[in-house]
Amino acid sequence: MKSPEDRNRALLSRSLFSFWQSSRHTARLLSRYGLAAAAPCAALGGDLLLARAVGPGLPTYVTFYPAAILTAIFLGLGPGLLAVAVSALLADAMVREYIAEQEGEPLQDDSRFRIDDSPKLPPSRR
Repeated sequence: MKSPEDRNRALLSRSLFSFWQSSRHTARLLSRYGLAAAAPCAALGGDLLLARAVGPGLPTYVTFYPAAILTAIFLGLGPGLLAVAVSALLADAMVREYIAEQEGEPLQDDSRFRIDDSPKLPPSRR
């Protein structure tokens, strides 16, 4: 029969092992999702470098596709979806900057559509 001290030691070692396992699991999840968020940022850097090297004929957002696909393949569905969302946000920021540059206006913080900004449609005939 085990003494109470031996039982306490066994309980403590099991709880420490359990904590160690859960912290490893948390660290693994954080690293997967961290890599998933970093992949589109690296793809943006690659896209900018490639555009500078190749010129204006580069297909749009060509580096975002492999970043999202490879993230989903190697890190899983959840990190892959995060990579797609971060890619969409980065692409949206690039498009807004490009549009503002073409119009010669500074990029505004408030980019929501207003009712007055919508195109005027002719009245319908019934």
